[in-house]
Amino acid sequence: MSSSCSEPVEIDDEDKELEQCITEIKHKMGIIGSATGRNEAVHCKYISPILYASIYITKRITKKGITIEPQFEVVSEEASGQVDYTIKKVIDVINEELIAITEGKQKDLVTEFMQNIMQLESSYHTNTRKRKASMAFDDEFDYLYGIMTTASDWYFLMHIPERIYCLKDDYHIALNEKIIKDDAELRCGIKKVMGVIVSLLKDRVKVDDSPDSKRIRTKKFIKE
Repeated sequence: MSSSCSEPVEIDDEDKELEQCITEIKHKMGIIGSATGRNEAVHCKYISPILYASIYITKRITKKGITIEPQFEVVSEEASGQVDYTIKKVIDVINEELIAITEGKQKDLVTEFMQNIMQLESSYHTNTRKRKASMAFDDEFDYLYGIMTTASDWYFLMHIPERIYCLKDDYHIALNEKIIKDDAELRCGIKKVMGVIVSLLKDRVKVDDSPDSKRIRTKKFIKE
């Protein structure tokens, strides 16, 4: 089923995080080369600057603590495995809550979608177990975002109990040698992707922990 994210955040052309991200990607392009047809490790070299810049911007806007953990091991009864990037909301000095996972993929998107869904399920159950352990809520409703990307193509998912929604729009970033001399297309693609990521993270870190608040928050995204 499809859903639509809240209004993407408008990223200013002169935003320092955007500028740093573009510069870093252009430097990598001059050394690594195009991401097209390359392996997952190469894709992650281009994914990281975009995620880090998006998180810095979200932290600046929300004044909330957010961390990112590369190569995070998700272990559950449903499925286990390593997630390329796990983004967490900092609750206090010892507690964090998973809010999004990101996977760098190659090209078999149907298979990769299924894998990403399993990882979202596992991550969701990780949050649920932590909540049960704290005895804070009897109601288990929660939601997580998933980001699946080849570095060039970006897809956004939302997990709620028993269902996975895919945001209806997909996004593309030009990652080829042409961007070294002319970065206009690169800049446009990155701004759009970062706008969505910041919007999703902003939503997830600002919602309070009550299941009812989270239910209300997700309803505005879902288009049956």
